[in-house]
Amino acid sequence: MKVGIPVLKCSLSPSQQINKRTGKKAKTCSIGAAWNEMNDNRYGRDPTIEKELTYRNVWMLGNSDDDIETTVKSEIEKINLERKMAGKRALRSDAISVLEIVEKPNIEMMKKMNYEEKREFLIQSHEVMKKLIEEWNPNWKWLASVQHHDEFGGVSAHTHSLIMPITFDENGIKTLNAKKEVGIKFFSYINKNYPKMMRSMGYEMIEDCVTYDQLSEDEKMERRMHPKEHGIDAYQFKQKKLKEMEQKMDTITLKNEQMEKKLEETVIEYTNAPNLKKYKSLEKENEQIKLEINEKNSITERLEDELANVSKKLE
Repeated sequence: MKVGIPVLKCSLSPSQQINKRTGKKAKTCSIGAAWNEMNDNRYGRDPTIEKELTYRNVWMLGNSDDDIETTVKSEIEKINLERKMAGKRALRSDAISVLEIVEKPNIEMMKKMNYEEKREFLIQSHEVMKKLIEEWNPNWKWLASVQHHDEFGGVSAHTHSLIMPITFDENGIKTLNAKKEVGIKFFSYINKNYPKMMRSMGYEMIEDCVTYDQLSEDEKMERRMHPKEHGIDAYQFKQKKLKEMEQKMDTITLKNEQMEKKLEETVIEYTNAPNLKKYKSLEKENEQIKLEINEKNSITERLEDELANVSKKLE
């Protein structure tokens, strides 16, 4: 089993600036949009969500009625007040203030678990993630964590967590610096230690993740040259997975049709077989003889009754 741990950077006011190097907009999500797709309302563009299964989702921190945007604004106001008192500038309005971390086991393995097993696995996974984040930076503030069991019919169980990456600058003043905090070192740290800790908790099937720093220079160049083949966002991933599942379903449907046709041909073959045909004919003839015998027995009984009556009259 492999567990993917993608991280989405969120802001109250996502930047609309174009990156001069790539020519693309900053990949920052609105906190409101992330929260709406995460809570039990399940708003968003994800077509794999089955809302009739949302009741099975498990909240491990917070609940669906929380006002995350207000919580984040309040926390930022406190940080800005502290910075102002220290003669520092306020945080930028488009500062990355929340990280959405997803713990996503591969579907193939989760299919083999029942609901209770998946629920327990994600609880243990969440405990491991909390320890890792605490070791990385104990100042990060957890806002909410929920297990989703309502996508792909419940087989794609995974966990979403929202965290404020609060840290301190060189003067000991609170700030938000996701650019510095969340980079290759962070991902290498998480991906190296998560599998080890999960295995120590009894989940021996969890495989190690090959981190970026373990790649050869040629492999790194390949990823830089073809990023779309090595990293896609959650929506694209789900669309790709949905397409794969639809293709798989088409293959199964075609196979069923072929099997049904084969069965029909087999039935016709055996039905028209000489032995079976002769048996059917004899069986039909036997049924006719039985009917005639029953009819004659009835006539015989009636005649016997009449004969008995005539004998009685004669006496």
